[in-house]
Amino acid sequence: MAALSRAAFWTGQVDTQVFCYLDVRAAQPDFILFGSFNREALERRVSYYPEGSFEKVAVELDSPSFHLALRGFKILGGVPQGSPGSKALYWAEGAFGDYGFKIYTLPPNVETSCHRHRQLKETLQLITGLAKIKVGASTKPVLRSRRLRGRQIIPAGFYHQLSAGDVWSLVLVKLEGPDPLGREDYEYNPSLI
Repeated sequence: MAALSRAAFWTGQVDTQVFCYLDVRAAQPDFILFGSFNREALERRVSYYPEGSFEKVAVELDSPSFHLALRGFKILGGVPQGSPGSKALYWAEGAFGDYGFKIYTLPPNVETSCHRHRQLKETLQLITGLAKIKVGASTKPVLRSRRLRGRQIIPAGFYHQLSAGDVWSLVLVKLEGPDPLGREDYEYNPSLI
C-alpha cells in the first residue's frame, strides 16, 4: 500500500492497483471513492460493500479508461462546467457538509481557468497523468509520474491554474468551506498568471 496522505492511497499489485479515498472527516470514516485502470480489481474492492453502495463510471482517457466507484457523488458524465477558459471535463461531484469533491479530466496540453476562491481552501490530488500548478505568479510542478505522490493545497485567496502535460490527467479536488460546490466563491482572472 502506498500512502499519499491520510485519506488517499494506492493498494494492490502494479497491474491491479486500486486508488482509495477515505473520508476521514466523517463521524464514521469510510471510503467514498475507489478507482483503477483494472475494472475487475475495482469490482473486487467494491464487492465488500452492500450491492448499490457505489455508483460506477468509466472515465474516458486516451487508453485505457479509468474506472471509478463513487459513494455520495452526483455523476456528471465528462461535461464542461462553464468556467471561463477552462478545458476541464467534470465527471462527478459530491458535497459532504462544509467540504466537497469534484473529479475532472484535463486533455493533453490544456488548462483549467485561472481562478481563486474567496473563502474555500482547495486541495488538488492528481490520480493519474501529468500536470503542473501555477499559484500566483510562480509555477510549481505537481507531479511528474503516472501515480499520485502527493497533493497541492491552495489556501483561500490565491489565484491558481492547473495545466496538463502531454497525457490525459485525472484530478480529484477537495474544497473546504461554506457551500463548497457553489459558484459564488469563484473569482476569475485569465490574465493574472
